[in-house]
Amino acid sequence: DGAAGRPPGGHSKLEHSMMHILATALSGTTRPSNRVGGSPLIPLSDPRNAQRAGPEQIHLTGASVDSIHVTWSDNDTSTAPSVVEVRAVSDAASWTAVPGPSGSVYSALQAADACPGGYTDPSCIYTSSVLHSVQLTQLEPATEYEYRVRSAAGKVQERSSRSLRFTT
Repeated sequence: DGAAGRPPGGHSKLEHSMMHILATALSGTTRPSNRVGGSPLIPLSDPRNAQRAGPEQIHLTGASVDSIHVTWSDNDTSTAPSVVEVRAVSDAASWTAVPGPSGSVYSALQAADACPGGYTDPSCIYTSSVLHSVQLTQLEPATEYEYRVRSAAGKVQERSSRSLRFTT
């Protein structure tokens, strides 16, 4: 007979499942998983995957009382450094440009079922947009800042994001 709501044998169904998962992981025995439900795969040629001009997907990470990382993607392929312009909201007249390293890209093969051409077919290789990250340091604690990211579109024009805000 089970004690405290436990079935005979002493383990709940959840505990039994967790022990099975742990034992499988430790033994090195895994089964391939199949995608079930969810959104269908979208081929790279789909218009929803069209490249957009300018910075997008802007994120703040790794914050402390006096620093923060600003990370974003851009389809600009130039090798210009990543730049974040920042200013305290109370000092609306002057932007400070903080340069970072040049952006980087990564590539990956699409899933085999979405790409019958295999790894030799260039249309089967996904290449990310250019990924940028700049650390802003020496920020004043408890201060509201305004920032925007900037990328060079070749040598002719620069594109900036809209201004965004954060507080340290």
